[in-house]
Amino acid sequence: MQAALEFQHFEAKIVAMATKLRSNDDSPLFFLSEYCATNRISIKKGPEIPRLAAKLSRPREGKFRYSISLPMVPIRSYERFCIAHELAHVAIEEAQFPENLKHFNHWKIEELCDRFARNLLISDDYISTCLSKNYPKNTNDWLEFCDLLSRECRVPWMQAGIRITELNNNLAFLRFCWLDDNFERDLYIKSTSLKGRRGTNRTIIESSNLSNALNLLTSRSLVCDNWRGLLIDALGRSFEIERDPVLDDLLGTDLSQIAVRAEFGRYPCIFACSSNKRG
Repeated sequence: MQAALEFQHFEAKIVAMATKLRSNDDSPLFFLSEYCATNRISIKKGPEIPRLAAKLSRPREGKFRYSISLPMVPIRSYERFCIAHELAHVAIEEAQFPENLKHFNHWKIEELCDRFARNLLISDDYISTCLSKNYPKNTNDWLEFCDLLSRECRVPWMQAGIRITELNNNLAFLRFCWLDDNFERDLYIKSTSLKGRRGTNRTIIESSNLSNALNLLTSRSLVCDNWRGLLIDALGRSFEIERDPVLDDLLGTDLSQIAVRAEFGRYPCIFACSSNKRG
């Protein structure tokens, strides 16, 4: 219990640090290159850095206080998120957090840094401005709002989903993928916006009614209000399916609405947003 309270204390501090950097800033983009240049932090690419990763170091000489190394391969919005994540490590070090922070394992520290990166790249003021203009009315609207944050703030889609869930815990975002590329194998949950990424890697078996219904999707949206085992697509056709035990376990049996969009590309996946999730 004490450890949990300490973690919440540090989490509040790290959020406050990111929020301070974006105070009175309702623009979608935080200019990382300008911030790093002003604070003498270099950004470079190195062949030794794995994809979707970054490395923070202290140069022994030169004008830069820190150096952030990125992979050579392009990683699009993940590049910005990786830089912001490493800036969190800089902030933690320079804030001289108490020694108690060292009692947390590596992954808890990484969780703190991810939280800092989300709040830095997607400011409270920008979210408030967007919501004041057009507040989402249903789960499909929330799905589109997640798209908007991901696109305009240039952050990974699920990080935008997590940011929304942190502000509205009645919403959950899930990304499903097929275990094989032929769309005829089991689905699994690749990532979620739930606390601690709960549900990640859970399997939706091929024979399940949910899997069968999702496999019928093309590139159109599928939305249903008051979901009780019925999915209704945008063309008005419906799929009669039973509740899925995996989703019921993650989201609760009182789920009132679900929106699903399938995207078929090189990496086939399904993005879903649900409301009235279980805590």
